[in-house]
Amino acid sequence: APIFFPSHPGREGLFFYLAAPPAAAFGLSHTTIKVASALIGVLTVPAVYLLGKELRDRTTGLVAALLLAVSHWHVILTRVGYRASVLPLALTLMWLYVARGMRSGSRAAYALAGLFLGLGFYTYNAFLVVPLLVVLLLVDGALVHGGRRLATHGTGLALMAITAAYTLIPLARYAWDDPSQY
Repeated sequence: APIFFPSHPGREGLFFYLAAPPAAAFGLSHTTIKVASALIGVLTVPAVYLLGKELRDRTTGLVAALLLAVSHWHVILTRVGYRASVLPLALTLMWLYVARGMRSGSRAAYALAGLFLGLGFYTYNAFLVVPLLVVLLLVDGALVHGGRRLATHGTGLALMAITAAYTLIPLARYAWDDPSQY
């Protein structure tokens, strides 16, 4: 199965694989692609709730989810069948598990954060800035907490990085083998 679709000017493949089940069930059409995108958008709302709840409390999660659900940008992005609709979901899940890992020290949370960090590269090319954002967040945390917090989470953060790198191997190999197409 292709990892990257090089035609016009190139597309990451995760959205196409998420759109495949509705297309298989109801036939490939513009409508089934839109349905897949809309379902991804709907799934992003509870993910944002969970992130808000993890970062602060239930009310924050509810307000964040409500604001996303009525966000013009989010509704338009997910109703037109655009492959970038997967990026907010991957990004939200990555931050959710980073926050959960930092709060609880759970290695499973760090592994899931790494999985969604790696999968994010398969969503849309704008995701390329996210590793820099993660590093900036960690540096900020180290500066605020004097490096103690970062040191206590070193194993989990290493697990996150390894999981992300492992998830990224197929796409990185494609980019390495055929940089002119990527």
